[in-house]
Amino acid sequence: MNGVLIVDKPAGCTSHDVVQRVRKAIQQRSVGHAGTLDPLATGVLVVAIGEGTKLVSHLQSDDKRYEVSIVLGAETDSLDADGEVTDRAEVPTLDRAAVERALQPFIGRHPQTAPKLSAIKLGGTPLHRRIRRGEEVEAPVREVELHSANLVEVGQDHIVLQLHCGKGFYVRSLARDLARALGTLGHVKDLRRTASGSFSIDSALYGDQMTAEAIEGRLIP
Repeated sequence: MNGVLIVDKPAGCTSHDVVQRVRKAIQQRSVGHAGTLDPLATGVLVVAIGEGTKLVSHLQSDDKRYEVSIVLGAETDSLDADGEVTDRAEVPTLDRAAVERALQPFIGRHPQTAPKLSAIKLGGTPLHRRIRRGEEVEAPVREVELHSANLVEVGQDHIVLQLHCGKGFYVRSLARDLARALGTLGHVKDLRRTASGSFSIDSALYGDQMTAEAIEGRLIP
C-alpha cells in the first residue's frame, strides 16, 4: 500500500503504537507518522504508508487545530493530567473578559518554553529521557505561532479553548503559561486534535479499528 491514512488516535496510546498497529494490520514495515500526539491526546494523526513516507517532512509542517480543556489550580511535571502534581495555587474568580485579555499576548508569533517532558532532542537525546535519567537540563525556548484562540468555556476551575497553531506549538506550554498569566497554575486535562493541514477528524479511521480492509478503504493515494 502507498499513501496517507488519517487516524483518530485513542487516548492512552502513543503515536508509535498507532504506527505499529498499522504495520501489523497491513503486514508492511514502511509506515510512519507526521506530528506526534501525546498519549493523553486524541484525534488526527497523519500516518504515511509506503511511498507516502516521502511526504512526512512536508506534512509535519502543516498547521494544527485543537480543542483543549485546561484545569486550573495545579501544575504537573508533564503539564498534563498524566503527570505528577508539582505545585498548587488558588484560582481567582475568572470571567470571559479576563481570560480573553490574558490570551492576547499569546496570539501571533512569540517565544515559548517547551515542556521538559517532551520529545525535543538535546544533543541527539529526547528531553524526556534526559529528565527521567535525573539530568539537570533547561527546556529550549523556541519561536512558535498561534494563529487564533477561541474561548469556548470558562468555569471556576477550567477553561476550554479551540486553537489554530503552527508547527512546533506545544499546547501543554500554553496551558502552563496562560494559567500563570491568570494568577494561578494549570495543566491540560483533555486534548483533541481536530485537524492537521487539510486533513480533518471527519475523514479519520478510529485507531482501535485497524484492519487491512478498513485501511485500504480510507487510504489517500
